[in-house]
Amino acid sequence: MSSDDARPEITGETTVTLWDQFKAFYWSAPWLWWVLAACCLIIFLSSLGNDEDSDTFFSAPVMIGLFVLLWVAIIVISYWRLSREQKQVRYRLTTERIEISDGTGAFVAIPWTGIRRCIETRSALLFRLRPSGLRWLPKRAFGDVMGLRGLAAQCLGSKAKLRRSQ
Repeated sequence: MSSDDARPEITGETTVTLWDQFKAFYWSAPWLWWVLAACCLIIFLSSLGNDEDSDTFFSAPVMIGLFVLLWVAIIVISYWRLSREQKQVRYRLTTERIEISDGTGAFVAIPWTGIRRCIETRSALLFRLRPSGLRWLPKRAFGDVMGLRGLAAQCLGSKAKLRRSQ
């Protein structure tokens, strides 16, 4: 590159893991997890009022277990449906946009203006998109995490909620 200061570029690649899928699923709608917890609490509290033996299949522990299993099954099945090539993800970030592609050739380009905010977790940068949506960029994909954080801060300004420490 001839002018690194004027046009910084950050690249990276990784293989999406099942744990990535769980974290991305959580961050895409964290309120859903709280709704699930509230439903489990309501089921548990409502079962406390039943002192008599009940022959029903839907006891509180069984229902809570089914809720949790269903939730986990949805995430695991969505991960298993991805081919090996779809799990191979490459990233390229420039001052104009974020480019994400996979091994099948699928490609998406997101201009920085299409990002509502960026939230940094211990393991990833989460980009909330306009009007809705989320892109999960695992930090392990990038050799230059500080450069990644710097580019996000440069392009998003106050919309980038980055961690104080590395």
